[in-house]
This record gives sequence, C-alpha cells and structure tokens, in this order.
Amino acid sequence: MQQLDLRPLLRRLTHHAGFSAVVIVTLAVGIGATTTVFTLVQAVLLRDLLFADPDRLVWMYNLRTERDRAPLSIPDLLDYETSATTVEALAPFTNWTANLTGSGDAERLEGVRVAGGFFGLLGTSPLLGRTLQAADEARDERVAVLTHNLWVRRFGSDATIVGRSILLNGAGYVVVGVMPRGFVFPFRDAEVAVPLPWRSDARRTDRGVAWQRLDRADALAQELGEDGNYAWTAFGPTNVAIHRVSVAAELGDPGEAVRAAESVDEAQLPDGLASRRAQIHLDLAWAHTQRKRDADATLHLLEAERIAPSAIRHNVIAQELVREMLAREKKARTSALNELALRAGLLH
Repeated sequence: MQQLDLRPLLRRLTHHAGFSAVVIVTLAVGIGATTTVFTLVQAVLLRDLLFADPDRLVWMYNLRTERDRAPLSIPDLLDYETSATTVEALAPFTNWTANLTGSGDAERLEGVRVAGGFFGLLGTSPLLGRTLQAADEARDERVAVLTHNLWVRRFGSDATIVGRSILLNGAGYVVVGVMPRGFVFPFRDAEVAVPLPWRSDARRTDRGVAWQRLDRADALAQELGEDGNYAWTAFGPTNVAIHRVSVAAELGDPGEAVRAAESVDEAQLPDGLASRRAQIHLDLAWAHTQRKRDADATLHLLEAERIAPSAIRHNVIAQELVREMLAREKKARTSALNELALRAGLLH
C-alpha cells in the first residue's frame, strides 16, 4: 500500500490529458478538522471484484495522528469535489450497523450508507431490481439494497423481495435491489446499503445549523454528565466542547476556536483518545497562527506532538503552519520552532 499526499499526485496527473479517475471516499461521521494526507488502495486489489473499471478506482483516506486510514470530513470532500479536475466522480460512503427484525430471529447487520452515485461509479448492475440513486440520497428515502449473501441467507433467495419492506433499527426500509453473487462493498462484511444524504448535512458550511446540532449534542452530553466510550464512540460534555473548537476551525473562525477551547478540560476525557486530545491542539495552533500569535501556536503544536508523536510529521495542515511561522520568523526563529521543524522533516 502506497501513502501519498493527494495534491502533488493530482498535479502530476494533470500532465496526462487523457487521464481521469473515479473515486470512492470514506466519509467522516464525527465533526472535526482532519488532515489531508491520503492512503490510496492500489487498483490490483480491486481486479477480482465486480467493478466496471477497477484500474480507475481510487479509495481515498485521511491520515490521522495514530491511524493510517481515517475518514474525510464533509468540508474535505467538498474541497476535492470542486478542485480535483482529474477526478471524474466522487462517491462518499460510511459504515453503518442495523438491527434486522420482523423476519426470523433478530440479527445485527453490518452495512454501509452510500451517496446516490456510489453504485453508478462502481459500474455494477444489480441481480434484481435497481441500485440506490441520486434521488434516494436527495430525499433521504428509506430504501435498501441487499447483498446476494444476505438475500440467500435471510430471505431464501425469494425473487419477490424487491418492493417489500424490512425493519432496520425499527424503521421500515423498502428493498429496491439485490446485488449479484461475488459483489462486496468496500467494507467487506457489509450486507446492506442505504442512502447517505451528506449534501444536506450541517457539517458542510452552514454555521447556524452546525451550532444548533452541537447544542443538541451538548444537551444529550449533559444528561450523561461525564465523558466515556460508548460502543467504541467517545461522547460526553468534553467531546462536544472539542468538536466546537474543530467546527470553528473548519468554518475559518480563529477567535471562536480560541473561545470555545476555554471550556475544554482534557482531564475529563476517558483514557486513550490520543487523536482527539491532539486534535484540539492542532486546531488551536491553526487559530493562533491566523492571529499571528506564533509563540502560542508553537506551544500547541509541541503539545500535540507530545500526545501523538506523529502529529506534526504526518499532518499536512500542521506542517503548513510550521512553514508559515518559519517564513515569518526568518530573522528571529525560536529554538523550539526550529527543533519542531527539524523533527517534522521541514529543515535539514
């Protein structure tokens, strides 16, 4: 597996006028600023799958401080959708789980939520019915596509399944299609796909709705009273406060990011969560750099590096902040900034 910064890759591809790529994108469920280094899955891994043009498919990830494959945020996706001229199409998806009830024994299913263009981008036709479409995404329709294995295992290969309603997490979803034998989703254990209405998500750029959603999250967090890990998802008052900082950074508001950080008490977080702990310092480093408070920005970058040693070397945004401060401080660089730049591979 090859790790590349996508931007120079795209610049190189522009020299090949006949080239275009189709991209499937893992979309972030959580709110927060993310980095812009991506892991590309080589097309040879996709050759045996039922995709029309596997050599043109790219799976795009972020690289986080302690993970080599992390999802993109919605602002990231919007940026690449509008600026990547050598990419023919992008189709975000995210993992999803559902309790299947009302048809035999209850079962916990692995699934995916996908954008309307997902199946068209892969170029795979269904065995029965149709796949999910843009209109399903736009209206957030309760429709589902099943894998061949789920269709055989739970519904006895019944060809009349198309058009019938099944219960997923207690809600009725109409089955609109069944995929052929051998088709697998990017998450190989997934057996059902439903629409992902990401374009209407408040995490895009709608400041007012984003704050409303955060207020709702905070109300729920206050009911819990403390932070904890729930089903592998960290949640609680401190996590919501950290997300407020990240949302302010995503919206380009350094003042609000600094103000929001005043209510963050990292000591209230459960053990672990190095990426979450480092992220607030990366966001604050960005905020202070925008306000030309380089000493404060350097302190936050050093703290992020202490929490997650790879936080600077593998974070493109952090490296850009260091470069910006180095350029401003040519005549009087602090030793801390110099040493940070050396460890990040920005000075030799």
